[in-house]
Amino acid sequence: MDGGRGFAGSMAAISVLLVDDDPLVRAELPLMTGAAEDVRIAGEAGDGHPVEALADRTRPDVV
Repeated sequence: MDGGRGFAGSMAAISVLLVDDDPLVRAELPLMTGAAEDVRIAGEAGDGHPVEALADRTRPDVV
């Protein structure tokens, strides 16, 4: 098992669907992960209502 490494030896980015009712958290988390090359914010939601449709559209690795 190669631990998710591609042929070039680099890790594929993990896509994250960010769901939190606090706008400050939704604003700060992308800033905190922005320097990480292996994390990508796929989308955001302020509550659980649009999450299923957003997840279907963005296909994140983590919600």
